[in-house]
Amino acid sequence: MYGNDLKEHSYEVWEPNEAHAVRFSFPLQNYDSQGEIPIQIALYGKGIKPFQLSDAWLGSTWKSNQK
Repeated sequence: MYGNDLKEHSYEVWEPNEAHAVRFSFPLQNYDSQGEIPIQIALYGKGIKPFQLSDAWLGSTWKSNQK
């Protein structure tokens, strides 16, 4: 995966619990543990408040955890 990659999932009905969880994996090529991997997440749905999150994976934790 290079550049921007968009994954979209749509549900008419979704019960938010572990049995209905959606897990994503993103295999990395040429990973440098000293570099940042920016992540953006956006959740939109009918009847809910939109949610957006931006962070970066840095080494072994989220960059926002290092503040």
